[in-house]
Amino acid sequence: MKPILIIILLIISTSSCSVFEKRPYVPPIGAEKLFSLQQPGYKPKTKYQKAEYRAAMKQIKRDNNQAKKQTIPNY
Repeated sequence: MKPILIIILLIISTSSCSVFEKRPYVPPIGAEKLFSLQQPGYKPKTKYQKAEYRAAMKQIKRDNNQAKKQTIPNY
């Protein structure tokens, strides 16, 4: 009986933990949307907007790293 109780408590405690929170799916972001998200003073309000903002910042960082790799150094 005790192992079953422990397992049930584990399931309840992990399901209420925010680590396992599902993030909303964000489709690929276009250039206009990326530009609008970079404007100073923009603050996402809803959960979807926050996820979209995080995805946009990751995409911008990836694009910048890719651009650095592709540039030809000046000798």
